[in-house]
Amino acid sequence: MKDFEICFELYDKKMKTTVSAFNETAAKKIIQDKIIFHKITEITDDHTNVKDFMGNNETFNNLMDILGMNNKK
Repeated sequence: MKDFEICFELYDKKMKTTVSAFNETAAKKIIQDKIIFHKITEITDDHTNVKDFMGNNETFNNLMDILGMNNKK
């Protein structure tokens, strides 16, 4: 086995690590296998969560109060 220095980029962040592998392909596979996906959800155009939040005027007013942006006279 040989040591390989692998430089890669994830979300515009450049990273570097060293792994032991038989060849470059195996070294890449080691890095790929270390990625853990916790949750994958489909995003739809309906934006239900935003509509629910904005539709509830009380919730919106409470948020404005917390942020100190509600002008009560």
